[in-house]
Amino acid sequence: MKIQPNLSTKMIFAVFMIFLVIFLLYRHTYGINIGVVREEIQRNNLNQLEFFLSQMENQIDQLAISAYTLERDPSIQDYRNINHLNHLLDANKLRITILEKLTLQSASSSWPNQMLLHFPLTSEIISTAPSLDSDYRGVTGQIHGSWTYIQHGLPEQGEFVFLVAAPQLGRAPVQHPNLVIETRFQEDNIRKMLDQFKRSGGDPFLFHPQNGTIANQSSQAELTNEVTAKLKEQSLSSKGSQLVLLNHQQYLVNYVQSKSLGWYLVDYVPLERVLVPIKEGRNFFIVSTVMLLILGIVLSALLYRNIQRPISLFIKVMNKFKQGDLTARVMPIRTYEFRMLYMGFNEMADRIQELIERVYLEQIRSQDAVMKQLQSQINPHFLYNCLFFIKSKASVGDMESIKSMALSLGEYYRYLTRVDTSQTTLGQELKLVIHYLNIQNLRKQRIDHVIDIPEPLLEFHIPKLLIQPLVENSIIHGIEPKVGSGMIRICAEQSGSWLTIVIEDDGVGMDPEQLQQLRDSLLAPAPKSSGYGLWNVHQRILLHFGQGSGLHVSESAAGGIRFTLNIET
Repeated sequence: MKIQPNLSTKMIFAVFMIFLVIFLLYRHTYGINIGVVREEIQRNNLNQLEFFLSQMENQIDQLAISAYTLERDPSIQDYRNINHLNHLLDANKLRITILEKLTLQSASSSWPNQMLLHFPLTSEIISTAPSLDSDYRGVTGQIHGSWTYIQHGLPEQGEFVFLVAAPQLGRAPVQHPNLVIETRFQEDNIRKMLDQFKRSGGDPFLFHPQNGTIANQSSQAELTNEVTAKLKEQSLSSKGSQLVLLNHQQYLVNYVQSKSLGWYLVDYVPLERVLVPIKEGRNFFIVSTVMLLILGIVLSALLYRNIQRPISLFIKVMNKFKQGDLTARVMPIRTYEFRMLYMGFNEMADRIQELIERVYLEQIRSQDAVMKQLQSQINPHFLYNCLFFIKSKASVGDMESIKSMALSLGEYYRYLTRVDTSQTTLGQELKLVIHYLNIQNLRKQRIDHVIDIPEPLLEFHIPKLLIQPLVENSIIHGIEPKVGSGMIRICAEQSGSWLTIVIEDDGVGMDPEQLQQLRDSLLAPAPKSSGYGLWNVHQRILLHFGQGSGLHVSESAAGGIRFTLNIET
């Protein structure tokens, strides 16, 4: 047997599915939001790094340009060839002029720096920092216009050196220059810029796979070292981003390579801190969803208690009622809708029980009426008269009359004593009437009859003993008191859904007062003596064919009584 889920189960399942769909949609939306925020953080951070790097490289490029400018300065060109122009130029004055220009070029930059001029042929140095002892040949041998980082062995004491050699052939290092221009700046310049950049958020630092890091002064050394270790494990492009796990937290690491220095400007952002509002919103949504789910389950439970249980009780009582327990009733509850439904059902059940009992009683009454009708028809005086008739005819030897009487009397009583069914056809009822008239004619020999009924109507089903009692009433009360012979006419016709059967005679009839009393008796409760046969016919027609049908009594145009049976088909 297939189990059908009830309304409460369906509601709980529907609530669960709705919240599941909402949760999946929110999860998808949450993932999209996280991705969008992450991309936005990455883009903004990279833009900030590139902007910061452009500012830093402007300073660096300005120092490099100053070196190239000095390389083309006429005073420095003259000093390079001082050996050949010694008789034309004052070397000390020219040296002072060159030093002033070096100082001016060095001061033109916002970064503290040192500028040196090396003259290899004379081993002479002109410098903005006289105490600075420098040997350009110790700078990895690269003097072709690139920045080189020099670590002096002390933390945060490194510096960047830029060399320009003249004469210069393309970009190849000059093996025997007669002039080397050296520009230096301390890494502290970069560190100060990193400090300014840090005020906008993050923890920026410069990173080089071989030379290490240059961090801001308030850098978190532990995190910086971990990020550096992660970067060393990978092959870095000129710009990129990656997620790394540090101290059980996700960090977004962005880096951009400096074209001037070759170092990477790196910054890392803790995603957990940035995503806190979104995660708080997520947690709030989850808590709200769980509360709503609990509320939905509570409402479903209330629905089960206030709707499903009353419906189940109602169905249970209906099944009992359907199985024949007409006393099954539903106890009213406080809920207005179900109270009205239960009261309506109980009223309907009361009426159905009342109707069934009434029909049952009517069936009993109908069966009782049929039995009484049969009892009334089995009249011992009628039988005695027929037997005396046979005896008298036998004494005179009238065998034809005896045969006719015995045949009609036998058919008459065989029809009356059949109890297998209470229904018959109009044709069978007319055969009974003919046998009855034949018996009466054998005894009295003054009764004529006419039967005019279309053949299709002979198969119409009617209760037994509807016409014979009316014919008997016409003979006893109409024709027998009359002097001379009498006529009984039986006809029938159908008009629409109504069948009309008429039995009339030309007997003595009845005065209007007697006729009205007879009509009233048909509508009254069962009479105790006279008129029972007509009342019985009228009641059985009502029981079988409903209101509107019945027996009607009126005067006949022939002078007697006219009985009309109206039957709704």
